[in-house]
Amino acid sequence: MKARIDIEQNVIACAVEAPKLDSVLEAIEKLKPEHFSSADNATIWRAICQMMGQGKYIDHNTLDLWLQQTVGVDYFTYIGSCMVACRSTAGMRQYTKIVFEFGELRKAEAQIYKALEKLNEQGESQDRINSALSELSVIGSDSADGGVVNPFDALIRLHDKMQFALTKKGGCVGLSSGFANIDHYTNGFFGGQLIIVAAKSGMGKTTLCMNMAENMSLLTNDSKNVIFFSLEMPAEQLMMKTVARFKGVNMADIISGQVISPSNIQGCNNFSDTLAVVKDRQKHLIIDEKSGQHITQIQAKAKRMAMKMGKVDAIFVDYLGLINAEGENQVIRIGRVSAGLKHLAKEMNVPVFALCQLNRAINGEPTMSNLRDSGNIENDADIIMILHDEDHGKERGNDALTKLIFAKNRLGQTGHTYLQPRLQYSRFEDTTRLPVEPVQQEQGNKNQPMKKYSGRGE
Repeated sequence: MKARIDIEQNVIACAVEAPKLDSVLEAIEKLKPEHFSSADNATIWRAICQMMGQGKYIDHNTLDLWLQQTVGVDYFTYIGSCMVACRSTAGMRQYTKIVFEFGELRKAEAQIYKALEKLNEQGESQDRINSALSELSVIGSDSADGGVVNPFDALIRLHDKMQFALTKKGGCVGLSSGFANIDHYTNGFFGGQLIIVAAKSGMGKTTLCMNMAENMSLLTNDSKNVIFFSLEMPAEQLMMKTVARFKGVNMADIISGQVISPSNIQGCNNFSDTLAVVKDRQKHLIIDEKSGQHITQIQAKAKRMAMKMGKVDAIFVDYLGLINAEGENQVIRIGRVSAGLKHLAKEMNVPVFALCQLNRAINGEPTMSNLRDSGNIENDADIIMILHDEDHGKERGNDALTKLIFAKNRLGQTGHTYLQPRLQYSRFEDTTRLPVEPVQQEQGNKNQPMKKYSGRGE
């Protein structure tokens, strides 16, 4: 990769001539010795940073003395030549930008060569590919400006968000799930959040997340861009759920093909209507059905899809336990996956929904401790929603409800609400009913019964 030695020398000269200049202090924060292509320039810059860090006075003589004492080399003449070549400190910010960008390009080039070396090592092909992807994922990971934020600036940003919330007049501020009962607890979902949706197998967690993805991308005039990583189900099975939900078609009729039987005119019309909706808004929903993906593959794909779509508003991953990662045991691997998904949410500034299995041996109502191979999931997650049904697996009536437990909610309250499952139609619905007889609750008269569930938890 081509280097600009002359620009590197200008950076050094400016730092020696005006070490207290604001643009020089910014360069000290941003540039590392490895950003310099010349070994001599890197050595001198390291010395400048060390002297600044220890509060030492910097000029031509003191810098050369420091270098003689620390690395045993006399750089007096070389530093002098840098200062002669640089006529002004006015261009320091531009010099810094150029050195930084060329340095990042060289780092990217080095990581690409490392990735190629990993591909040429011995071992299973998938392991070699994952190792190469791990090397590539480092590219650009620290190229952004540091996360230092002035508290006043943060307060102004907070004010802007509160101003926006006022315009909603009590409505959903973040990205709506399409379910009023869920939005009541979350106030919508926000960029940087990792949302865990957990349940035992067969409870409908894929259906619930697919419903939310459809609500965001296909069933609103203000369509959002959604990525759905389906590591367990092929895309056509997800589309079965979409067809069933859109027109209330029984899943059994879709599986048997009866929905498009020539004699089933209504079924054919329902399928045609679904095709029209999905065709019209297909660009807003991307499904990736590849199984056995590594966490770095998901991160890289999400970024590429974001470039293709223009932006991404939400990411769904079904499910967390099927994502590969390095680690000597499953708990460590799952911990690295959850940390990787949280990093992806923050880096892309989107909510990431990850489905998770619960342990099979559960007595009573599940809690966060029942997350399978939990690792760091509890710490990484911003919201943990658990689907629960005490009668799951038994013969149940059409009016049975699913309890949705908010076991963790960093920006809101914990508690629970209810959804009406219609799994034969692959959908959940908001409900205002209680799952049991009306309970007694104080409301003016403590003996006055509450006849109706508000749909917003207790």
